Amino acid sequence: LFDVIKETVDGSYRAIPTLHTIGLGGTIEEPNQKDVESEKAKPVMRMLATTSVGRAEGVLHTIKNDYGFIHFSERPIDVHFKMYDLLPDEIQQDIRKQMGIEGPVTLEVGGAVQFDICAHGNITSSGGNHHRGRHGRGGNNSPHERENIRGQRIVVLPKSAVVVDKTVATGVKGVVKVTDPKQLYAGSIDLEEEAKPMSLDERHPLVAQMLDAFLEESSQPNGRKALVYRDTLSMKDDDIVVEMAKLKGKGLLECSHIPIPGIGPHPGRLCIRRVEKEGGNEEATSTEGALEAETGKKGKKDAKPKSNLRFDKSSLLDELKDDVPPAPGDVVSCDIVQSRRTGSILVRNMKIIERKNVEGEPVEVASANDSGIGVIKDVVPKRNFGFISVLDDNAVRRELLFFHLPKDRRGGGLRKGDEVKFDIGMEGAKRIATNVKKVPKGTIPSAASKNACLGYILMEPSHTSLSDTPFRKTHSSMSSGSDKIGNSRWVDTKDESKKTNQVDMPEQGCILLLEDKTGMFQKKQQRRRGRKKRSESVDSTDSMDDASGDDLKSVGSSDDLSSDGELSSDGGSSDNDAPENKGIVNVLSHLGYRNGSIAIHGSGATSAMDGSTNPRRGDLVSFVKGRKRNTVRDI
Repeated sequence: LFDVIKETVDGSYRAIPTLHTIGLGGTIEEPNQKDVESEKAKPVMRMLATTSVGRAEGVLHTIKNDYGFIHFSERPIDVHFKMYDLLPDEIQQDIRKQMGIEGPVTLEVGGAVQFDICAHGNITSSGGNHHRGRHGRGGNNSPHERENIRGQRIVVLPKSAVVVDKTVATGVKGVVKVTDPKQLYAGSIDLEEEAKPMSLDERHPLVAQMLDAFLEESSQPNGRKALVYRDTLSMKDDDIVVEMAKLKGKGLLECSHIPIPGIGPHPGRLCIRRVEKEGGNEEATSTEGALEAETGKKGKKDAKPKSNLRFDKSSLLDELKDDVPPAPGDVVSCDIVQSRRTGSILVRNMKIIERKNVEGEPVEVASANDSGIGVIKDVVPKRNFGFISVLDDNAVRRELLFFHLPKDRRGGGLRKGDEVKFDIGMEGAKRIATNVKKVPKGTIPSAASKNACLGYILMEPSHTSLSDTPFRKTHSSMSSGSDKIGNSRWVDTKDESKKTNQVDMPEQGCILLLEDKTGMFQKKQQRRRGRKKRSESVDSTDSMDDASGDDLKSVGSSDDLSSDGELSSDGGSSDNDAPENKGIVNVLSHLGYRNGSIAIHGSGATSAMDGSTNPRRGDLVSFVKGRKRNTVRDI
């Protein structure tokens, strides 16, 4: 916004600062005469809006003293910026007024921003343990590249100005198809109507607005015929703009690049031109049809409509999270939300309209020929169901079993915190508890023993089993048969990796033993020496002569201890059968445990059903000796 004056000398026109101000919605307001006379109002050149070329939006994720990070709303990447990249406050206020936003907006995490996007190539991180991979603790050793994108000329907006997750449908009905047997309140639903995802214009609104404005401006006689990006875009953002220009331009827009030296394989700055072709709209339409027939671009980026979606506990309404989990055949209603960042379609606000198994209808339960004991974690009398925390010292993670309350005796008198025994059955593909009965109080320890040991947790156990993790040897490539060369010393080397199918992985937690009052971990175990048995049997040579071959084999097996038994530290054998582990377990020794060793009720026990209240690293805990060597229980 500026004033225009005419020079009386040569008749030329010049732009000068103005005393006018911007009102809400972009209206131009006259200056206050009192402020003009008192010289409080100073003439300035006002910026009403930034160019839409290269403009993007996102949500503030991290703010530090002199820099920060933005969640890019159109792709799952982070954009970094410096604090001096923010436009001055006065300019931001004028831009927000032009957009119809009134009042000051503070810079805070979660706030919306608009910015100019600029790509600075890729950053290559070193291999090794820089990041954790899915199939191992060290991840992939190959170098990892990530995009280096910076935001400039940033304008801070209210949180509601940028929508990352957009609701594409509300009140959609569906039927629960399957449920996840390993995860409660999770499964998939079949929708009655297909969920139509967002279009490219909805996922990239600023790019669509730029192209629409350029098409309208370039159609005017004196309008500009080309758009040139000030900075380079990343390859993915460049492809999105080029594709949308071809689809929206219908043959009228042509994309090219201006090379920039020193940026490697990147083509350069993007340039969009309007190309007037003979034949007018007919040729433009045919060009669009040829493009779609050749590359199928129209349906490449837009996600296809989906009729089957997955749900989990976060998809349910709050009141349903404490109700009976959804079962196959239940009729449900939900909202469909799509993420602009990832394009994934999610289920939200799911509620059950009609259950397949109504109250009083028998449920078929298949026997799993297994039983157990545990503590009732939660009971919902109105819906006649509950959950049992299963006691299993060797469990990798605490298992929660669903069970139905008996209906004939007011739920069988079962209450939260009761110790019960039960049988394990299968309801479809899900494990449930059946024949739940109370056991005497104290069957499961609810308080720390008077002789309990004390220790610090050094490492928490993993939540997954690593017994099937493949054993990777660094010299496996040398010992393979195809790599034997000439008379090398590696020719006769045997491949040790073929002997061992599984390797003991550190899936257990670790506790530092601080106090052992009764010495329950310091009890020496008698070694079974073959020499002693042979010396005892030398006196009776007649009995040795008359012994059968089977008897001699049994003596040999008792004399010779396997190396696996002497070297194992995870308690592979019981205390009676295990040899002495090279001395006494002293204070400050390391003891292993799993999540199943944590007490399930009583003072100091875990209270949450999801394991979020389990003991953490550095916690001081009490425990007693487990059944297996160098293990603990009742933490």
